[in-house]
Amino acid sequence: MGRVPQLVAQDATALNRRDKLVALHHQVYLTLRSELLAGRMPSGGGPLPGENELAERFGVSRATLRRALAALESEGLVVRRHGAGTFPVPPRPHLRRHRDVEAVFGDMREVAEEFDREVLSFREVTPPDFVLEVAPGIGSPCLYMCMIARRDGQAVHLNHQYVPLRFAPLLQDARDDNVALLTLLRRKGVHCESIDVNLSAAGADLHVATHLAIPVGTPVLINRRIAADAEGRLIECFWAITRPDLYTYTFRFGDGMQPVD
Repeated sequence: MGRVPQLVAQDATALNRRDKLVALHHQVYLTLRSELLAGRMPSGGGPLPGENELAERFGVSRATLRRALAALESEGLVVRRHGAGTFPVPPRPHLRRHRDVEAVFGDMREVAEEFDREVLSFREVTPPDFVLEVAPGIGSPCLYMCMIARRDGQAVHLNHQYVPLRFAPLLQDARDDNVALLTLLRRKGVHCESIDVNLSAAGADLHVATHLAIPVGTPVLINRRIAADAEGRLIECFWAITRPDLYTYTFRFGDGMQPVD
């Protein structure tokens, strides 16, 4: 599972937009759960930040924070050691397979042709920590675009895209032409050598729930895509947060476990 990216909003801001129907400790639990499953909490056997620090971060009482930690412990995501702190449980190994780059371009064409897209934000930003962790070479500032993809009037995907500033004019052109940046770059002779795709899941936080019109905590799919050119230079970091009741990802493998579509 993975973290649900936000519009570079901080935790305190998200929790200030409290949904009266969702307990505050559950909101804290969802955020911490996403970070743990994405490996964004301390690695190498170190503990989580202390209770006082976490409570201050979320603007909640220690009692509320402890309820969130207890829920994480009951799920097997953390272990609490008396006098030592709360420690993340190492994630389970995940399946890796190679997939042809052409298949990813097929996915992008489908979204461009079958969905109506609305840009919610398009601006320069300082890349958030979760972007720098997977793409340290993106540069700061970078260009950020957030977009909703709808089909038959229903929001299906909430997309977040971060690209180096050198692609700013092309990203604007891609936005105007309603095509993916990688597709436009290919038309202009800039070839994508590798695309790293990671599929995971998480519970929708307030930001995602609002835009996808679902209750907080509803499971959502997260498709993270990192593209690079032949020299290994970053082209884009892209997250698609998807309602699984409206969209699914299907993989078909042929002989030798080589993807055929």
